[in-house]
Amino acid sequence: MVYIGCDVDGVLLDMQDRVREQAKRMYGMDLDVKSQTVYDMSQVVQKDVLRGIFSEPGTYESVPVYAGAREFLKRLREYGDVFAYTSVPACGFEGRVKQLRWLGFKNSEILMFSGDKPYIHWFDMLIEDDPSKVRQYVKMGSNVVLFDRPYNKKCGSGFSRAYGYQDVLDIVGWKYGYECRRGGVACKA
Repeated sequence: MVYIGCDVDGVLLDMQDRVREQAKRMYGMDLDVKSQTVYDMSQVVQKDVLRGIFSEPGTYESVPVYAGAREFLKRLREYGDVFAYTSVPACGFEGRVKQLRWLGFKNSEILMFSGDKPYIHWFDMLIEDDPSKVRQYVKMGSNVVLFDRPYNKKCGSGFSRAYGYQDVLDIVGWKYGYECRRGGVACKA
């Protein structure tokens, strides 16, 4: 059995686009292209503005889902058990759970943290876009797939880089293909 952890924001959901949209609607801020080249939006937007955006009712229920995310997760589940992990303020838990259920996750497959995501050591593989988390997980010995985004181009080494969902499936299949399961039965890929 293979256990795969999949980060949510930046891999399945476009939270940066949501922040840009909310900043414009709520504060009249037009965030430039620079906001697309940093992971930590607090480098571009004041923290009190981010707090306002994140506490706005409905923010976490309407984060854009990346095209192909549902199909990707369905196919990823052929290789093992897939868990979503994410960091969300308490006010966003309910909305985030709704979106994750829509993506096909059961409650028992959702790990939510109200602060910084800790090192999650029990997964065989992690799919992550945050450069600092990737470096941390690699340093701790985890198999990591870095999901390519404009803000993680200079992340370093020691991981596989995926430029899309098919790349992730290819990497996971290559590493764990002999341990995949189809219909609950262990098989060779």
